[in-house]
Parts: sequence; structure tokens; C-alpha cells
Amino acid sequence: MAFKTPLEQAQAMEYTPFKLDREKYPDVEETPYGFIFNVGGNSITDVAEQDARLFRKPATRSKGFTLTSGGDEVYYPDFESAYKAAKGIK
Repeated sequence: MAFKTPLEQAQAMEYTPFKLDREKYPDVEETPYGFIFNVGGNSITDVAEQDARLFRKPATRSKGFTLTSGGDEVYYPDFESAYKAAKGIK
């Protein structure tokens, strides 16, 4: 079976891409890239979706998120953890 997009293939494999919950995270700004989110001057990147779009490899599982702040990039296993770090919440 041929897929038109990596997202289409990922859905067929039961992978659920990250979808920003606007009610839970009203202060998060979505970027046109679709896999980078801005929080208080910091960037959170969905690694699986970044790989899918940049390397044309379908995302089949979550690869976590990275938070870029002050030139440093730190890995987090989920969006909630990256968001809390970006906000300075422990």
C-alpha cells in the first residue's frame, strides 16, 4: 500500500501525532513549521514530526521533545515535561 504523506502512514500504523491542546496550553504559540512550538521565548520541538518532515521518514512512534533555551537544547520524553521546563515550573 502506498501512502501520500508520512502522517497518513503513521495513522495507518496507529501512531498518534502530538496535537496541541489549546485549552491546556493557551500560552503556546504554534509555528508554521508544524512541529515547533514557542513558549515564553523558548522553542519546543516534536522530534518525531521534525524527522518526518525534514527527512521524509514517516513517524511511527514518539521520539520525545526538545526544548531550546539560551542556545542549549535539552531532551524531554513528553510535551508536558518540556512545557514545564520552558515555563520554569518544577
